[in-house]
Amino acid sequence: MKKIGFVLVLVLTTFLTVNAQKENGIVYSEHEAINKTKAMWAAFVKGDKEAFVSFFADTIWVGSNGEYEKKPQKYMSGFVDWWNGFDNFIIQDDKPAFPDAIDYKNGGLWVQDWLLWTGTHKATGIKVKIHVHDLYRFNKDGKIAVANQYFSDNIFEQIEKSQKTIESGVIYKYHPYINVTRKAVNAWAAKDIETWLSFYTPDAVFGSLSLKDGESIDLKTKKADDQKTFATYNTIELVESGEPVCVAYEKEYYVVYSWWVLSVTTMDGKKKSNIPVMLSHGFDNNGKIKWEGVYMDNKRLE
Repeated sequence: MKKIGFVLVLVLTTFLTVNAQKENGIVYSEHEAINKTKAMWAAFVKGDKEAFVSFFADTIWVGSNGEYEKKPQKYMSGFVDWWNGFDNFIIQDDKPAFPDAIDYKNGGLWVQDWLLWTGTHKATGIKVKIHVHDLYRFNKDGKIAVANQYFSDNIFEQIEKSQKTIESGVIYKYHPYINVTRKAVNAWAAKDIETWLSFYTPDAVFGSLSLKDGESIDLKTKKADDQKTFATYNTIELVESGEPVCVAYEKEYYVVYSWWVLSVTTMDGKKKSNIPVMLSHGFDNNGKIKWEGVYMDNKRLE
């Protein structure tokens, strides 16, 4: 009986669910309204303000990420002026997505699309690649009366700030962290691994040009690699080249940049000299090195 009861409930639920469905309009993959939005953006890319503005109603609700404002038609021309500041400006379907026109029974005619905007800002050289989702509502005259866009506006903030002079931090010519960097490099060149370790946090990470982008190694792996290096070379010499700097960035972290010239002598007496090296060291709040970056051409050691 329990099985029969369960089947009856399942059949009844399915019946009610199917019969609860109700059509509210028609979705079109091809429609005159879609053609209008495509023509509108083509005029926009060309910088044809008159043609672009003509697609909108006399009064339009303009939305950005869900926030709407009621504006006159001429307001839309300002967007054309701003985007004229881009080279190689392209608006295209963000494939595999494609636009739809939805003719609601009670909600009017809407078009939704997913677009990819690309270009290079002339004044700053910043390249943009923006994924944009648009919703447009057409009135009875075939004009756009509501337009809302959804997108990430981080790149626009970057463009705005890049046209100003904004400090990112303070540069120090002399700083205790520069001394720490110098002592760590000296200890490493002297093969004094214990002293070298004392300048680093236990969870320090290390990067270099020999690793893949975004890849790093931990302190244990670095120590093992260094032991192999120390066994390969009889002498290691690192001489400062240029002036190191300590940068206190606005996010309250410190990085020391330093430049060196590396010379080594192998166990069989072969010498390799004048190898340029750049180092970067990030510090924690206790003055310990938490990450290290090494930039050099390792082929010079082959």
